[in-house]
Amino acid sequence: MSKAIRWRKVGGGSFRMGATVVQKGEILVAAKEEIPAAFRMSFVPLEDVPEEGEEKVASPVFAVVPSERRPGGGWFEVLEKTSGKIMNENSLRKKKAEALVEELI
Repeated sequence: MSKAIRWRKVGGGSFRMGATVVQKGEILVAAKEEIPAAFRMSFVPLEDVPEEGEEKVASPVFAVVPSERRPGGGWFEVLEKTSGKIMNENSLRKKKAEALVEELI
């Protein structure tokens, strides 16, 4: 949630936020997210509204690891490293597992 700033109510009517009722001309201290988008046009910020930064989404990193479901060698799983989730349904041979990694990237 962003930083709380001061807003002045300029539209007609009243705005209820929890137990608080804001009338025309009154000042409200709230974060941008606390005021519903439909009512935001009734408020004017009295301070600079903080910019919303873009969240960086980490690209998944995959690894080809020996299969625990089919021990004995020659079978592999494609593992998503951050969550530990196995991406294939059945164990694969190494070349097919590497091809799946390329397809997922």
